[in-house]
Amino acid sequence: MDPTAPATTNIHPAALVFVLTAAALVFVLPRRFAFAPLLASACYITVGQVVMVGPLDFTIHRILLLVGWVRILVRGEWDIERLNMLDRIIIVWAMVNLSAHTLLVGTVGAFINRLGFTYNALGFYFLFRVLIVDTEDIGWLYRSLAVLLIPLAFAMLFENLHGRNLFAVFGGVPAEALVRDGEVRAQAAFRHPILAGSLGATSIPLLLSLWWDDGTPRLLVGLGLTAACAVTLLPSSSGPIMTMVAGVGAMLAWRVRYRLWVFRWATLAGLLGLQLVMNAPIWFLIDRVGDLLGGEGYHRSLLIDQAVRHLDEWWLLGTTRTAHWMPFVLPINPDMADITNYYLRMGVDGGLATMALFVLLITAAFRVVGRTTSILDGRGAAFGAKIRIWALGAALTGHVFAFISVSYFDQIVMFWYLLLALIATTDDIGKKVTSKKKDVMRTADSESEER
Repeated sequence: MDPTAPATTNIHPAALVFVLTAAALVFVLPRRFAFAPLLASACYITVGQVVMVGPLDFTIHRILLLVGWVRILVRGEWDIERLNMLDRIIIVWAMVNLSAHTLLVGTVGAFINRLGFTYNALGFYFLFRVLIVDTEDIGWLYRSLAVLLIPLAFAMLFENLHGRNLFAVFGGVPAEALVRDGEVRAQAAFRHPILAGSLGATSIPLLLSLWWDDGTPRLLVGLGLTAACAVTLLPSSSGPIMTMVAGVGAMLAWRVRYRLWVFRWATLAGLLGLQLVMNAPIWFLIDRVGDLLGGEGYHRSLLIDQAVRHLDEWWLLGTTRTAHWMPFVLPINPDMADITNYYLRMGVDGGLATMALFVLLITAAFRVVGRTTSILDGRGAAFGAKIRIWALGAALTGHVFAFISVSYFDQIVMFWYLLLALIATTDDIGKKVTSKKKDVMRTADSESEER
C-alpha cells in the first residue's frame, strides 16, 4: 500500500509491546478516550514498523485503526444517522482518487497503493467521527494532544542537541539528524522535518483555545503550547513557521469573524493587482517569503509554475512522469520530481478532479466552522465552547499553508483526517442546537394555540 514501506515485516520488541498495549486500550477505554492510543502511535512510532500481509503493508497506525473499527462494530457504537456534507465530499474525493490513479497506471500495484490511501482516509476520518461526538469530547482531545506533545518536544530537543534521532531504532527515519546550512533539522518519528513541524504548528491554535477552558489547568496549557512551539521550530524550516503564523493569525481574527469577507476580497484584489505589476506569476511570492524566512521558496514556486505549464499532461487522470518538470528527481523514483505541494500531489496522483474535490473539501470545512460558530453565537453559548470550534478553523488555515510546502505522506495524515472529522462533528453539533430551538418554538406555538 506504501511504495516506500519495508518489503518484509519489521517489528521492534518495544513497538510490539506498544502496539499490544495500545490495542488493548483502544478496545477498553471509554469512547471519548479511545482516540488517545492512536494519536500516541502517530507521535512516537515510525512507519518503519510494519507487518506485511501478502502485498499489503500494515503499519502500527493501520493496525490500531483496524482495532478501532473492531471496537466500533463489536460495541455497536456507530451512531451517525445521516452523512453530512463533509462526509459525502470526503467519500467522493477518496473514490475519485482511487479510480483515477488505478486507471492511470493500470496495474494491481497501483490499485493496492490507492487502496491503502483510501483505507487511511476513510478509516481514520470515520473512526474519529464515531469516537468524538460533542464539544466535551473535543476538549478532551485538545488536552490529550497537549500531553502527547511534551515527550515529543523533549525527543526533538535531544535530536537537535546531540544529532541523534531516538526513534531510529524503529526504522523509517535516519539515525543521524539531518543538517542544512549548519542547522539541525529534528524530525523525531516523522519521515521529514517539515511534517514534524507541521504537527506542532497546526496544534498551536487548538491548545490556545484551552486557555479559556475552565476544565483545563493553565499549567498544562502552558506546557502544551511550549512543546508545540518547540516541535514547530526544531525542524529549522520556514514551512512550519509560516503554518504557525497562519494558524495564530486565524485565531486572532476571532474579533473580526463577521468581517472576514472584507479580508478575503481584499486579499483577492491584492493578488490580482500584484499579478498585473509583477514580472513573474504571483506564485513566485512564495520565493520572496522563502528568502525572508530561509527555506526552499524558489523550488516551491518553480514547481507550481511547471505544473501550470504542463497542465495538459496531468489534468485528466494525473501523470506518472514529472522528472522533466524540475532540475532534481526523487532517488526512489527517477521518473518523478519531488512534489512538495499537497494540492499538486492530488493532481499528479488523480488529475484535476481529485485536486478540485480536495479544495472543495477544505472550503466546505471552513464553511462548517463559520456556520457552527454563528449558531453558537446566536444561542449565547459559552465563549470557551465557541473558541474551541473556532480553533478548528484556525488549525485548518495552518494546514492550508502547510500544504504549499509539503505533501503529507506519513502518519501526519492521521492528524489531518482527525481535524476534518472534528469539523464534521461540529456540523452535527450546530444542527442539533438549531433543531432544539425549532422544537422549543414549535412547543411554544402549540401552547399558544391551545390557550
